[in-house]
Amino acid sequence: MESGMISEIDYKNLVHFVKDMPLSPAKVNVIASVLHTGQTDRGGHDYMEHLQFVAEASCKIFRSRMPKPCVPPPLQQTVKDVRQIADKMDAFINRPAALSRHIFHGINETSSVHQYAVGMLHDSIEDVTIRGEGSGEVFRLFREDLLAMGLPTVVVDAVALLTKKDKPETDAAKVDRFDPLSLWRNYQKQISHLLSWDASAPTSESYVMALCTKIADNQHNKDLERLRHKDRGKPQNVARSAMYSISESFLTNQLFRVT
Repeated sequence: MESGMISEIDYKNLVHFVKDMPLSPAKVNVIASVLHTGQTDRGGHDYMEHLQFVAEASCKIFRSRMPKPCVPPPLQQTVKDVRQIADKMDAFINRPAALSRHIFHGINETSSVHQYAVGMLHDSIEDVTIRGEGSGEVFRLFREDLLAMGLPTVVVDAVALLTKKDKPETDAAKVDRFDPLSLWRNYQKQISHLLSWDASAPTSESYVMALCTKIADNQHNKDLERLRHKDRGKPQNVARSAMYSISESFLTNQLFRVT
């Protein structure tokens, strides 16, 4: 997967455009499409397709465990409302091609709009960088940047939970990329904080949303159909798919323990 990079000017224009906009799927789609402009997955697909899958799948998982919304739903947006948002955007920043295709996704996702936002933005802190104007210096995106866009703290906290910390020290020679269990033991270290929540402690909405998102992310990442046809049968990719299935099982069990 390619990392996303946006210019400092585009970043500032994005913040200015969305910071006072009420939270809605359309607002989230605008943010994601700009932050991940030009980014593709391992199969060469527009990365927005992955984000959309995770957002929608995680909402279904969230609703299955939390049938009552944690917050009052926002006002229902109409197609006209969403189209106006996209049109107004053109005055601030060039509309990414991906937004034109995805702007209407999630338009009815009002009962779990926080979860939708986490799903769409789950890779933003981890994968997106900002290229400074003039100096060309590259900066990482931080949780404070998402807060500056007017996103709720509960959403940003969930995204932060999904952001891999510095990779744990591992002996690469001991990770067998053809062995799902070997891959899982290594991957488990990266998501250990999601698996170690004390079930007897109060469960935060951010943590539940992070779990739902990671489960949906695993569901999509294990899908070999996302890869180019010639890569689907490669042993290392089959093993990687199996590893994500193992992870999905552990995370689902954890979700049932804490909800």
